[in-house]
Order: sequence, then structure tokens, then C-alpha cells
Amino acid sequence: MLKLRVEQMQVLAQVPQREYLKNMVAHALKFFPDECAKIGAPNLKKFVQDGIAKADKYGIEDRADVAKFLNLQFVFGPEFDLERVWASEVLGNASITSGSAKAMLLNDSAMEDLQRIKSK
Repeated sequence: MLKLRVEQMQVLAQVPQREYLKNMVAHALKFFPDECAKIGAPNLKKFVQDGIAKADKYGIEDRADVAKFLNLQFVFGPEFDLERVWASEVLGNASITSGSAKAMLLNDSAMEDLQRIKSK
């Protein structure tokens, strides 16, 4: 009979998290190569980790939704959630309890913001 120690279980539990982080970094490199270059390879992993943690803080947990949140950080900056009024309104709205709904509303608001910027 195979028995795993607590330490071994903890290491095994980290494997999906490391793979998830690796996938999110690859996503960033694919879609935001210029921004990733500005952040720099040594800081990119931390930038993505911080973004994942921030999304989780707002109840955004689904991987696709977290990727949307990270996309917004690359486009608008790591503090977009505090600096953009539309983001603060969505994330601070207690009636929006679904992480997916928040991600969708953030994405829609961001597109509107980009259209306004583009039309100036």
C-alpha cells in the first residue's frame, strides 16, 4: 500500500498551480510580447502571480476570467483596478457576486474605454 507523507501531498498539490502559472506566463508572452519585454523576464512571473492573486481577491477564479483580468493589467497597467473608474465600479459593486460576470463587465467596460481613447 502506498502512503504519502503530508510534505509529499503538499508538493503534489503545487504541481497544478505551477502549471497554471506557467500557462498564464505563456499567454502573456504570446499576446503581450512588448509589455512583457518592458516588465522584463525576471519580473514577469511575479507580475502574473500578483495579477492572479488580485483577481482571486475580487472573486475572479475561473482560468479564462483570470486571463481576461491579466489582459487588462497588461493593457491598462497593474493598478487598473484602482485607477480606472469603470474597473473600480465593477469590482466594488457588491451586487455583482459572480467572478465571470465581473470579468465580462470589466472586459466590456475596457472595450468602451479603448474606443473612447481611440476616437480622440
